[in-house]
Amino acid sequence: MLPRTAHSAIAPSEMGKEQFLAELVGKTANLSNELSSTKAIASDKMKAVISGDVVSAKRVYRPVYQFTPQALHLFATNILPSFHDGVDEGIRRRFVAVSFTETISESDPPPMSWSNLIVSRGGPRNGNQETQSGRDRDEASPG
Repeated sequence: MLPRTAHSAIAPSEMGKEQFLAELVGKTANLSNELSSTKAIASDKMKAVISGDVVSAKRVYRPVYQFTPQALHLFATNILPSFHDGVDEGIRRRFVAVSFTETISESDPPPMSWSNLIVSRGGPRNGNQETQSGRDRDEASPG
């Protein structure tokens, strides 16, 4: 599990905005779910971010700076997003669509097992939950 400071949740449709790109600095993973089917993605910025090219970013009221994104990007969606410039060979090389065909109903969720449940021992320290080994983590609970 990644510490909270190691991941972000920037949707691909927001990657054309320098303020959102600033959130990727120093991140190991960018995890975003439920992509919008109505917002088109700027394919040039998306390709640069995924390829690890130098991009410009900006924090509010701060000067623009450049950095090299290093995060792995994982996006979940029910409908594939659209791109401003269409889907070209560069997009096809950078994206891998993985289809999950099994439907899980809300009324019958899969049973939780100890292998996918992390139990927190101890209370929050410095605003973060910690495991028994002291690593920063998000808390998981069944149901």
